[in-house]
Amino acid sequence: MAARATLAIGAVAVAGLAALILARGGSRPARTGAPTAQEAPPAPAASPSAPAAPAAPAAAPPRADQAPRPAAPDAAAPFTIDDLKLALADPSDDGTARLIDGLASDDAVVVGEAADGLVARRATGAIAALAAIDLDARPGVIPAVVDGLGKLGGVADGAARDAAVTRLLALLRTEKAKGPAAIPSTLLYVYEALGRTGDPRAAAPLTDELADAQVGAAAKVVVVEALARLGATGSRGALAALRARLVGAPSADAFEAELQRDLVAAIDQALSSLR
Repeated sequence: MAARATLAIGAVAVAGLAALILARGGSRPARTGAPTAQEAPPAPAASPSAPAAPAAPAAAPPRADQAPRPAAPDAAAPFTIDDLKLALADPSDDGTARLIDGLASDDAVVVGEAADGLVARRATGAIAALAAIDLDARPGVIPAVVDGLGKLGGVADGAARDAAVTRLLALLRTEKAKGPAAIPSTLLYVYEALGRTGDPRAAAPLTDELADAQVGAAAKVVVVEALARLGATGSRGALAALRARLVGAPSADAFEAELQRDLVAAIDQALSSLR
């Protein structure tokens, strides 16, 4: 009986403790130890004064109109042998224009072939480009340029012919002014080219060359032939005077004497044609 009374008293005590806890709003007694992993407190919220940086947007794919474009051709690309061949094979005005472009090439072979092609086409529109070339800076193209000026000047008229003859006469003066520094062959090209122009303005400067002691016998043969080509009847007196000097005082040097005989023969042929 005493045992049962003890159990009854214990049950009453437990029931009273449970009622007290419920009355205080708790479900279980607080723990005094550290929480377990399952009971860890939630992470604190980010501070409002330091907001997180937004994620970088993904790169958009390129639009069709922003696709890489091929580089434009270089307008200053050099004029090549292949360009020359294409221009020579093209008989149109465009082909002729491309040949004129070829005159600016640094390759003397390209310039020579381009000039020959322009002469063959009688392309007098190329005279301005030929006349503008600096022959002191580009001596390798002298034969082609001077020959082109002479031949195209001969088939041109008006301003085009005037431009060709003016350039050749200026070249004659500048080359003679150089004296011993001049390239001897350049004057020969100029003499011949002036004769090919057929322009009467070339007659007087060429006739003056007959009396110049600095002009050798071989060069004077070219002068005489140019005068004959021009039909320069006004040069007959100068030609006859030169012939008389050569016949009256032949050179003692065998080689020079041979050159003088060639010159006399050229004068005789010119005099027979200039009537």
